[in-house]
Amino acid sequence: MQARLIDLQPGLSMCGTAATAEEALEALPAADADLVLLDLSLDGDSGLDLLATLRERWPTLPCLVLSGQPAIEREAEARAAGAVGYVEKGDALSLLEAIHAALEPS
Repeated sequence: MQARLIDLQPGLSMCGTAATAEEALEALPAADADLVLLDLSLDGDSGLDLLATLRERWPTLPCLVLSGQPAIEREAEARAAGAVGYVEKGDALSLLEAIHAALEPS
């Protein structure tokens, strides 16, 4: 659902998806990504483990966390791990706002 929503927005497009941390790490170098939208629920490693690896390998690539868990439960942990934002699944408007905010030049 998120991929379709993003692809329908002017100026935004998905450059890839991955079900596991390994898939993401393999695909990312060739993806030419401006932002990683990271679900905390991955097959295998946790999204937070992947986030730590992403911060290590690509420290300037913004990572926005998407989760089915309420922000009050996991947002502080995700931000401490290096996420630029945290969005709860199902909130399309907040997702788009967070993507645009993360992509704005600092």
